[in-house]
Amino acid sequence: MTMTPSRALTELIAQHDSLRVMMDLCEDLADDLDAHPEADPMTLTRELARLRLAFDAHNKFEEQLLRPVLLEHDSFGPVRSSG
Repeated sequence: MTMTPSRALTELIAQHDSLRVMMDLCEDLADDLDAHPEADPMTLTRELARLRLAFDAHNKFEEQLLRPVLLEHDSFGPVRSSG
């Protein structure tokens, strides 16, 4: 993946911001469910599934960006990027 450092940073910040919004929503939905146990948990279940997918996509993207950097600039890069 060829991407300038500036563009990569901008994308990572945007993804982190989006994940934060999704986590806040899930937390609010969980709090509402705690306060109203009779409420339907499907909205929370759906939002948690969306959050898990978003985290998975973000982690894959971040790993693609960081692997070459670690291998080139970190003496422990091969160990940190293995697995």
